Amino acid sequence: VDILEDALSAISFNSREALCLGLGSPSSSANASAQLAFLIEMSDCLKVDRSKVSVYDPVFTADDLLIFDGLKIRVLTENRACSCFVFKGEYPLDTPTFCFMPHCDMELYESLLRANWAPERLCNLFLVANHLKDYLDSNPTHTLETRVPCLLRLAPLLEFKQLPASKSRQTAFNNTSAQYLSSKAPLLEEWFTEESKSKSPALSETE
Repeated sequence: VDILEDALSAISFNSREALCLGLGSPSSSANASAQLAFLIEMSDCLKVDRSKVSVYDPVFTADDLLIFDGLKIRVLTENRACSCFVFKGEYPLDTPTFCFMPHCDMELYESLLRANWAPERLCNLFLVANHLKDYLDSNPTHTLETRVPCLLRLAPLLEFKQLPASKSRQTAFNNTSAQYLSSKAPLLEEWFTEESKSKSPALSETE
């Protein structure tokens, strides 16, 4: 949490909301349980009211819902997906928000970025997740351009603070970073034009 506070102080990010996507089932997964504990500790230390902490994953069970109810955090009921089997994560951020997305597929990160593909919305995002730039290093550019064009453009510009791996749950937080845009990030206006969106089927879906 100290690492997160240091990162936030560098960008004067004042948030009172937290969003967690892709957590998994804390009642059946030790990693998900550890990640939920981190979400609660992060929210409490950063003074995010429990009523402003929202979680969603289509795998949540009745036992999970009881856990969340006991913690007094909000479970989102809207999937933002094409079907109950496809989780898109398209949540526009109207206010500065901590987004905790542990070990999600790159397409889910893309969906969150795409839903906020405007400079003023991207500045509302403080992401604690897999280190996005690693996807650029492990996939060919043509694949990234087709599947995750927003991530491809934004990942190189993000400032990041690496979180240490947990000694007790090494796979719960490995490759996890706090990532955010600084006020000096060189966003290109052409990325957000209608012409740019029309050239990319994925970006055109932001409309």
